[in-house]
Amino acid sequence: MVKNHIEKISVQEIIKNNKDKKVVIFGAGADGLRFYKHIYGQLKVDCFIDNGDIEGLTFLGEKLCSVQQFIENDNYNLIVIASLMYCNEMTKQLIDKGLKAGKDFVIWDGVEIDYSFDFTDDNIKKFIEQNRNIWSANKKNKKNDNKVLIPYRSSAEIVYPAWAYAANYLALKYDANIFCTGGVRDTLNSDIYEIYKSFNVIGFINETPNLQQKKEIEYIYNKIWDGINSEKDIKKIEIYGENYGIDILRDYLRIYFPKFIKKDYTLKKQLQEMIGYVVFWHKYFQCNREEIKAVIVWDGIYYREGIIRKIAYSYGIPVYTVDNRDFFKWGYNDSFSFEFYKKFYNMLSLKEQRIGVEWAKKELDKHINGYVEKFDMGQRSVFGEILSNKRILEQNDKIKVMICPHYSEDDAFPYGDDMLFDTPWTWLEYLGELSNSLSYDWYLKPHPIEKKLGDKLIEDFLRRYPKIKLLPKYVSPLQLQKEGMQFALTIHGSIGYEYPYIGINVINAGYNPHISFDFCSNPKNFSEYEYILKNLDKYNKVINKEEIYQFYCIHFGYYKGKKIDLRPFLYVDERLKDVRGLVDSKTRYTTELFEIYVNEMSDERHNRIKEIFCKIFEQADEFQEGIFYKKKMEIQENN
Repeated sequence: MVKNHIEKISVQEIIKNNKDKKVVIFGAGADGLRFYKHIYGQLKVDCFIDNGDIEGLTFLGEKLCSVQQFIENDNYNLIVIASLMYCNEMTKQLIDKGLKAGKDFVIWDGVEIDYSFDFTDDNIKKFIEQNRNIWSANKKNKKNDNKVLIPYRSSAEIVYPAWAYAANYLALKYDANIFCTGGVRDTLNSDIYEIYKSFNVIGFINETPNLQQKKEIEYIYNKIWDGINSEKDIKKIEIYGENYGIDILRDYLRIYFPKFIKKDYTLKKQLQEMIGYVVFWHKYFQCNREEIKAVIVWDGIYYREGIIRKIAYSYGIPVYTVDNRDFFKWGYNDSFSFEFYKKFYNMLSLKEQRIGVEWAKKELDKHINGYVEKFDMGQRSVFGEILSNKRILEQNDKIKVMICPHYSEDDAFPYGDDMLFDTPWTWLEYLGELSNSLSYDWYLKPHPIEKKLGDKLIEDFLRRYPKIKLLPKYVSPLQLQKEGMQFALTIHGSIGYEYPYIGINVINAGYNPHISFDFCSNPKNFSEYEYILKNLDKYNKVINKEEIYQFYCIHFGYYKGKKIDLRPFLYVDERLKDVRGLVDSKTRYTTELFEIYVNEMSDERHNRIKEIFCKIFEQADEFQEGIFYKKKMEIQENN
């Protein structure tokens, strides 16, 4: 194969130079998906073309056809090759058919803004050398086959130290070697591997399915695919007697597209890949159940991790989430103690209740007045925003209802599948249909951190449901309340306590942190939910602020929960702790964070951190939902 020497073009340049053209995207894979998300709403897409098995399918709802079919139609403006792995083959294919580079087609460079990261510079070398020094005592390979598994990830975030401490603790406890659960079907970077080896990882699990497994994957896929016509069908998917439907659906909605698209190529590929992981890891744990002593995951939810976590747990293998912030032990599924919050509050002494409520009042007032928490995801408070002196809401006597969708690229099921709709988008579509029949004043306020893709989807949604008016993302809820906003609709969002605090009634549509209190509505089923929405003129809930204080002091104050925050003892410098704030930081995609970490580490700190990890593993192993693990409030009592 002759390599091409054609200059690759940035997505910004492609958008700038082709505003009036319909582009064709060559590549119905991960890169084609990334490119599509970049240009969504900015360029018109004529279709996708690909060399795969695509007959009768779409790609993210767009037309999908073979290269030959497309070129024979001779109806295109510009083809964009969107594939880092196969761009040379694709280029030759187009040139062989008489197309000219730069005129008929261009090649996307695949680069995302500010995402470059060098794993070979001096900061990384110093980090690797430091690891080798402090973990050398644990380096001896074990003679047995015991294994501790950790994730593979090429990350600019400081997560490797947490994995090093957790993995080496478990390796010592179980006399085991440390292996990685990825990097084979992923792109295994030899430079990143040096980081892993520096804290005693001795190998990677080869996830490539063998011939027999490939046949089994194909058999299971063929058995499932034709029966998938809705989100409900995906949720019912069982493999080897276990349900993996939610794992498949939540991955699809976050990684591929926030909306389910019937018979789409992205769904087909996602299903094939996830079935592949189920088959491989089921066989792997089945054959190695005695040797695998513990599993560490990044979040235990996305990509292969939800599958690994679920299968490992079914074999009685302990599974822990360890990242650059949180540490906790998994059950079969994630679980929460929200329904016990009222009980927990009543277990406090009268003095503790008084201290907690006083603290909650101060914190809530700060929040409502625009204070932004140090590690807040958005780094910007909508409560502190003043849009203008101009009125936002219609001035009439209609009941005013605000829909508050969730961030479209976040987890669709953060509290599990215990909600009244199949997905956040089916909830939104239901409300859209309801807006056609109920003569309320309907509004939609996008999530403050929503990105271009979600913004465009909301625009499309509002075109289909014109009775719903769009609100600015950062309009202050205080302004909306003053102008007469009465109701806000969410599935499980934080507005469940924020909005009632300022006098707006909230109606939830799923399990949420506020479930044991009465300051917002929590319908038990769809019928009750629909009845409330259709009879808002009869809705007369009185908001009890005392309950909001009670919730707040338990959720954010007294209750420890199962998640242990690693940052206070793992790092000293605030920049290493600022997990969310790094989104807009110059250190986000540089090696400066590693330099900071190396400079603050010492033998004394290292030994102290090892002692703390022993304690947090013990704490995680003993944790049970529904038990009130109380922490001391870090406030002074006013005498």
